[in-house]
Amino acid sequence: ALGAVIALGWSRREATAPVVQGSVVPAYAAPALDGETVSLESLRGRVVLFNVWATWCPPCRWEMPAMERLHQALHAEGLEVVAVSVDALPGDVDHAGRPGGNVAAMVDELGLSFTILLDPRGEVMRRFGVQGLPTTYVIDREGKVVRRVLGPVHWDAPPHLDLIRELLEE
Repeated sequence: ALGAVIALGWSRREATAPVVQGSVVPAYAAPALDGETVSLESLRGRVVLFNVWATWCPPCRWEMPAMERLHQALHAEGLEVVAVSVDALPGDVDHAGRPGGNVAAMVDELGLSFTILLDPRGEVMRRFGVQGLPTTYVIDREGKVVRRVLGPVHWDAPPHLDLIRELLEE
């Protein structure tokens, strides 16, 4: 029996391992605020800043304006900024007992125009092995993770801005 458990775990190790620098991003899709489903696969050929966040996370809120400025500056050059909210639905609570957040209200309040996905079940957390918020992945045009960042940063300033510009020039 122990051998079967080990074999099962070994066969599923990539499905539960964290996505790190050099990894190809796993298949992932979720509905956007407008209801349209967006998949990472559909973004191949573009550089992607893929952020996992929640409305109850102060560091997430702190970094959103820099992500918006980055989006405004580089979207026309091939950058896609995609942020996945792991908030529970309004009126519900998440696994830690936090009440559902009003994602649309926060997006309006901060004036965000980049793609916001909704993942109230936290599938992105499991699929990517996210252990804290915010977690952000810089993904190249081939779908490979170039950088994984835990915590908030100024995405519109060096060295992060420089990395994204380099990827856009490739």
